[in-house]
Amino acid sequence: MAASSPPRWLLILLAGCARAPDLTGASFACADDSECTAGYACRRGVCRVAFPTIDDAGPGPGLRIEPAAARIEVGTCSPPLFVRLVDAMGAPLPAREPVRITLSSDLAGATYFPGTDCQVPPTSTLDVAQGQTEVEFRARSTVRGSATLGATAPRLAPASATLTFDPRPTSISLRLGGTGGAVWAGDCVPLTLESLADGVSTAVWSDLPLQLGSAPDAGVDYFDDLSCTTRVDAVTLASQSANRTFAVKPLHGGNNLLTASGALGPASLSLVATPLLRTGWCTMPAAFDSAVLCNFTPALKNRDRALVLTETTGPGGVHPADYEVHCRLISNTTLSCTRNSTAADVSVHFTVAELPGGTAQRAFGNCASIDPLSPAVDPQLSFVLKATATRAVGNFGDDDTSYAVLTSPSTVELRSANTNLCLNTSTLVVSWPGLSVERGVLDAGVLAAGQTTARVTGLPDAGPNVTLLVQPATRFEGLPLCNIGVRSWADSPSSFVLERQGDAGCLSRPVDLIAWERIDWGDRARARHYSAALDAGALSAVVGIEPVDPTRSFVVGSTMLAQGASAGSTDSSAFNETGVLHAWFVIDGGTGVSVQRGSSAAAATFDFFVVELHP
Repeated sequence: MAASSPPRWLLILLAGCARAPDLTGASFACADDSECTAGYACRRGVCRVAFPTIDDAGPGPGLRIEPAAARIEVGTCSPPLFVRLVDAMGAPLPAREPVRITLSSDLAGATYFPGTDCQVPPTSTLDVAQGQTEVEFRARSTVRGSATLGATAPRLAPASATLTFDPRPTSISLRLGGTGGAVWAGDCVPLTLESLADGVSTAVWSDLPLQLGSAPDAGVDYFDDLSCTTRVDAVTLASQSANRTFAVKPLHGGNNLLTASGALGPASLSLVATPLLRTGWCTMPAAFDSAVLCNFTPALKNRDRALVLTETTGPGGVHPADYEVHCRLISNTTLSCTRNSTAADVSVHFTVAELPGGTAQRAFGNCASIDPLSPAVDPQLSFVLKATATRAVGNFGDDDTSYAVLTSPSTVELRSANTNLCLNTSTLVVSWPGLSVERGVLDAGVLAAGQTTARVTGLPDAGPNVTLLVQPATRFEGLPLCNIGVRSWADSPSSFVLERQGDAGCLSRPVDLIAWERIDWGDRARARHYSAALDAGALSAVVGIEPVDPTRSFVVGSTMLAQGASAGSTDSSAFNETGVLHAWFVIDGGTGVSVQRGSSAAAATFDFFVVELHP
């Protein structure tokens, strides 16, 4: 007769405060583990199997992979990885018996190894020994990609981690962003540096310092920020980053080769920028009230920020008024040049320079009335360029030598030394943040009869990048033109010199008034003073200069007399020809300035400034 099974009550009695193995669902109250039989533990006031299980009443014991996210180099054995046993609160939980963990991964080519290296065969299972809380393992992949690694074990909450397998970057690249089309010199352009592996964006494994450069040298400025306020010459691609965005501002018109160099080798990018300057020539036809359109390329980005310089000269025997030409921008590609006088062909050399962030506005009128400025400007950041137009056929006198003065944020006043009959004067008020402008009017015979030089002192100190603009005027009519050919340059940070030259006839009259402006360009431009002396019979000379970038450099004479800032001094009263002491200034290859005049009837000296813009 077969033995019968023990009665249910006996099994319960033999198990003590525990759940018998075959009594599923039976449990007994307890206060601590000592009240439970071997293999069981007191959990939430009830004797349960001591091996961690998921608590039906809420979160329970489970697995955790650490780190939960890791980046591993393709083809190498990873740093230590762990699967840990944790309780419901995330604290380490020792295993009461061995626990087998099964691994799963969704990236083909990724394998996993028990222990501390990748020398043993790969596995899909790991074992946590009794009494331990974790097991260590390693990972390796032959391909790049992201793997979701899963870990499961019976009666435990599963865990997962994200492992990213990347190769080491082998190169870097540069790319522009956000240009919206063409780039002008002076634009602030986003620039991104990126690390690559096999042409794919890949983060670097440690900080990567990179030196920035350009060709031509100093053709661009780099900035740490996208608003172009903090200049830098190097950047660092941070560890675990694949790209770094900063900014570049092209200064050189035409092609700029941007470069970055570091441990991953060089990168380069061509950036073509429209230049700041346009230059050209126009010929005024021999007729009263003549006009000509002067076209140029490339087009301006914004003509409301364009400084316009013009210089007129011509052959001997031409009346002074023939050189008085007004030029103004009527479009982004066209200057309209006009004059009121007579019968000679004369040539106009023009320069149009865009000033990013600046303004340039024309005011036209006479001593009785002139257009108001709108918008208003800050006088400390602004200077005035002047051109006149009369029908005078003889010597310059009190009604021809007017001067323009910025007297308020919205007012330019035109004045003459005596009669206040000045006519048809065009002014251009140029304003640019970063400038510092001092101005004044010297009267009471600043240069007396026979006096050749004067000096203005006591000014606030200026930096090395200074330009002087002077406008001489006289109270006398029928004056030999050479009397008021006054040049200027700074001889110290707080002073400047006024000088004229000539024979007794040239010095027979005083220079009654001189309006002056001293422009300190600060960091916005490099300005240097030069002088050219032309003997009688010489129409031109080339003056060597510090090398400049011709795509952003122009020349301005120190004296505004009959035509723009293009006048000098002459030494003979026998000739009253504007062509003797007015010149064209043309930058010659970036290393010289060609000074050319229309008449060589007498010797002349020209003081001028070469200004290389730094927008």
